[in-house]
Amino acid sequence: MIHLSPNLTQFRHSGRWFKTDSGSLIASWASASISFIITSSSLSISLGPETDRKYSLWGNATTLVCSLSDPSGPPQILTFSDIEPGVLHLFDRLKDGQQKLVEITLVLWSSVIELVSINVDTVGDQFPRTSACRRRAITS
Repeated sequence: MIHLSPNLTQFRHSGRWFKTDSGSLIASWASASISFIITSSSLSISLGPETDRKYSLWGNATTLVCSLSDPSGPPQILTFSDIEPGVLHLFDRLKDGQQKLVEITLVLWSSVIELVSINVDTVGDQFPRTSACRRRAITS
């Protein structure tokens, strides 16, 4: 698995994100999102210790939404209710090889996510390929 820093210029941030000293990003406002294009067949995100699903009036409310779009059809919408620090697997085994637009959005108003890395199995042309760039792009 390749761990990409969420601070790379290939990732588009929307809404309120705060960069920590360690390089992770924290969002605590609903509608904060990060979007990017990938060709990877699997995707997960590493969530840091500040990640917290706070109080919800309705019990098991959706916290994160992941939209996955490609030119061949309608977007696929994935929802996640219980988030906690660690690795959250968003999808696995998409083998079509097409580029996909991914948008991950915080939707629960009372929660916080700390995004440490975006984890893929392969990187396409949109990410650096030289070893010097790769060291900067990939977090350990």
